[in-house]
Amino acid sequence: MNVLRMNEITENTRKTIEKLLSVRELAGFLGVSPRMVQHLAKRGDLPCVKIGRCLRFEMADVRAFIEKQKTGKVLDNYQPT
Repeated sequence: MNVLRMNEITENTRKTIEKLLSVRELAGFLGVSPRMVQHLAKRGDLPCVKIGRCLRFEMADVRAFIEKQKTGKVLDNYQPT
């Protein structure tokens, strides 16, 4: 069995490892409630990693989600806050 120790991680591998965002961190980043983030994950709109009972999000998935949400016009039912 080949065990990879932290001091053996190559620079290439180190670059591919990203910090996973928690529900609260992502909610703050997106400017929405943690409950909305959980709702989006439950619906499958926002991919997540489940670690035990915790949800974590990769920034690449968050970027893809944001790109899919872009629209060229303001929606008819949009209510500014």
